[in-house]
Amino acid sequence: MKWTLLTAVFSLPLFASPAEFDCQPELERLQNLPALPQQPKAWLQAVDSWRLPARNKLSAAYVYNDAASDPQSRQSARQCINSLSKAFEKHTNSLRSQAKALLPGASGLEARALGAWAGSTKALKSPEYRAVVDKGRKLSQRFRANIDNFEGRYPVPEGCQGKLPGKWQKSVPLRGGAVKAALNDVPPHCREALFVAYESRLSAANAPVLAALLENRQQQASLDGFKDYADRRLARTQLGSAEAVWRYLDKLSAKNRAAAEAERAALNNPPLWALQSPKVEDKPASYRPQTLIDNYFAWLGKALDLRFVPIEVAHPWAKGISGYELRQGQKAIGRLYLDLYPRDGKYGHNRHRELQRGVTGVQLPASVLVMNLPEDRWHHKDLKSLMHESGHALNNLLASQPYEILAGIRLPSDLVEVPSKVLEQLAWDPAIHQAITGVREAPPEDVRQQGIALDQRILNSAMALAYHQSGAPDMEAINARLYPKYLRQDYIKGLSPQYAFRHLASYGPAYFTYLYADAKASDISEAIAGGQLTLRRFADCMLSPGGSVPAREQLACATPVD
Repeated sequence: MKWTLLTAVFSLPLFASPAEFDCQPELERLQNLPALPQQPKAWLQAVDSWRLPARNKLSAAYVYNDAASDPQSRQSARQCINSLSKAFEKHTNSLRSQAKALLPGASGLEARALGAWAGSTKALKSPEYRAVVDKGRKLSQRFRANIDNFEGRYPVPEGCQGKLPGKWQKSVPLRGGAVKAALNDVPPHCREALFVAYESRLSAANAPVLAALLENRQQQASLDGFKDYADRRLARTQLGSAEAVWRYLDKLSAKNRAAAEAERAALNNPPLWALQSPKVEDKPASYRPQTLIDNYFAWLGKALDLRFVPIEVAHPWAKGISGYELRQGQKAIGRLYLDLYPRDGKYGHNRHRELQRGVTGVQLPASVLVMNLPEDRWHHKDLKSLMHESGHALNNLLASQPYEILAGIRLPSDLVEVPSKVLEQLAWDPAIHQAITGVREAPPEDVRQQGIALDQRILNSAMALAYHQSGAPDMEAINARLYPKYLRQDYIKGLSPQYAFRHLASYGPAYFTYLYADAKASDISEAIAGGQLTLRRFADCMLSPGGSVPAREQLACATPVD
């Protein structure tokens, strides 16, 4: 089994030829759970031996679903995702029970791995529970669809037409600079009312959906033994509870007060409808994509004491796929595939996909960057995107472990973005920017990390958390309490921005995780840029351990912990 799987990494039979994606052999393998040895190490090895071929095929199916150029391949990959996911779920309860029974006799990494199995939340639930979860999923999808499919106009209050163009007299389009232009064109006494109309534009469509979703999530929490959905969702974060998140938000808000108040003073303390951070224009410098790609991976390899060696990709899922073999000395330790440019049928944003998790002595890790970057010229934002997604890839490629359940990306949700954010933020360091682009002066830094913009992010995190601490929250009352505390502005009755807050349906009470990751990544990237920490040391602390070391210890290795 070991040599078979090692060969799989280099010949890549996981990648089907065009118009093919068949997972039937892997499905058949998963139908029956084999008898497993009742000794911790042997049990874990046997589980991996049984599951890994199907686990690898499932990962490949996600890549094909995102990016295969052939529609038939994408369709068959989607079918495999559904079938393999159900087949894995079928045996999770049994594996979890066996792991719990073996845990008292285990120690070291075996205890960590068995503990991960014993604590799995992907166990097969009762039909009643599944019905509740399925309903919640549909409500979440509906909430987001209402936002995505909004027709793009909001009403002008009666008597507020002012100098609005004729086509905007009744409603204003939600595009470009129209929102700001409309606020300037209506009479001063109408600006607050127009701002409320804009912010509350989705109230009619999403108020009943959000109410039903919050009630459903409270029901899920009760079925899982939690007092509310916030604690259920946050139990597996590094902070661990809603109470800890509130403390963190209060601390961050206090730290940001001086910067936010200075910005407000510079803007003459504007009303809520005019409150925004000063605009910072990006420099128009542009670069040849391949030059930046080559320079970036040369710099990254040097910083990590590794090499990214270009390779040919056998049986790619589309044209234009490139790849690197990651080497430590002369030893191959993983592979990275780049699918950087847009095409018809491809996933429309940027993401990292684990293709394989590294299992020591069994298989090497592999990752794919599925992106949609310009093919002709790149700007700083495109380099930043590449660096961000490569941070996720490194978290998989450097985290080989003896057991699959400890390998790859295993950080909790409030830390999982730290590796990507560290790389992203290093794009602004002058020395690193020069090494990659040849230009020392980097563009202005991201203004979201301080001042008014950071206040807004803290407020959004607080709103998302508070709404999920009850099945039927009074959201207007919550807004009226949180706006003065975190945005330092009084709430306007009826503003109701929550109905256009897309992340409420996805991240929910864990929306703060991006904020937390940004802050921790900022501390780490500043230490790297200042010479107090090396990128190699950061990788040893937070990229290589996978699930073998508790997340809090990984973070403490790199930066002070809250």
